[in-house]
Amino acid sequence: MRICIFGAGAVGGHIAAKLAAAGHGVSLEDLPKRPGGRQTGGANRHKPSMLQDYELGRPMEIEAMLAMPCAFARAAGVEAPALEQLAAVAARLAARKGLYSPS
Repeated sequence: MRICIFGAGAVGGHIAAKLAAAGHGVSLEDLPKRPGGRQTGGANRHKPSMLQDYELGRPMEIEAMLAMPCAFARAAGVEAPALEQLAAVAARLAARKGLYSPS
């Protein structure tokens, strides 16, 4: 089974490392690369889209960006405590602003 992690930056790298360590066919070399050759996830001046959505009062993609990767990690038997915490905090903050309602 091949798993692809997109768009989560440092979180995606963390998940990929955990999955690789657990023997789930994930290679850190499979992470997207920047044009300069470095892996994504490095600090830059771009605000993540979820932060932009939060600041501008737009609906947030909590399910797709955080809840589903948590579910995939649980299904694979991989602990992802940082992602679980991030998902919980983001969902709570977004719900307080009316930008997310759990399914």
